[in-house]
Amino acid sequence: MFSLAALAPGPDGGFLSDGLSLFTDQELSADQDLEAEAATWPKTMLRLAHWLVEHGRLTQPEVVSAPDGRKLRLEPSSDYLLVNVREL
Repeated sequence: MFSLAALAPGPDGGFLSDGLSLFTDQELSADQDLEAEAATWPKTMLRLAHWLVEHGRLTQPEVVSAPDGRKLRLEPSSDYLLVNVREL
């Protein structure tokens, strides 16, 4: 699989995308408080990046399903530069 965006460790121990803003004007951010195993998050973040590219810039909260069926809330930051990912 090929992607032009990367995942980097976030400042709080979570994940932050790098390069996604080229396609959506937004980056993805996920907290360290995520309940699922850390090993599943890179795959989930990649799927969410593809979802954002397909659906475009997020301007209001959205609930989506992770590859393993968990429900995730995607919420744009107040400046719309980040999309924060939270488990429901």
